[in-house]
Amino acid sequence: SMQANPSAADLFNNAIAQFQAGDYNSALTTVDNAIAQNPNDPAMHEFRALTLFAQQNYPAAETITRLPGFSVTSIRPSGRKASAH
Repeated sequence: SMQANPSAADLFNNAIAQFQAGDYNSALTTVDNAIAQNPNDPAMHEFRALTLFAQQNYPAAETITRLPGFSVTSIRPSGRKASAH
């Protein structure tokens, strides 16, 4: 299974905390940095779409939701990823 390196995982956790605080701009920037390090992590892309929806950037979010395997349910409030298939 693909495992995020610690810095990408730390960034992702930070992004989730920022999102939960309502700071969607920071969450988007942080998750973009995490994705740059770990571009094949579906949970990060799903979280990014969720952040775009929260910003009401629907066209950008819609594009992401069309990616294969997209499912917002893989995002857990704790920031832990669902088990990979």
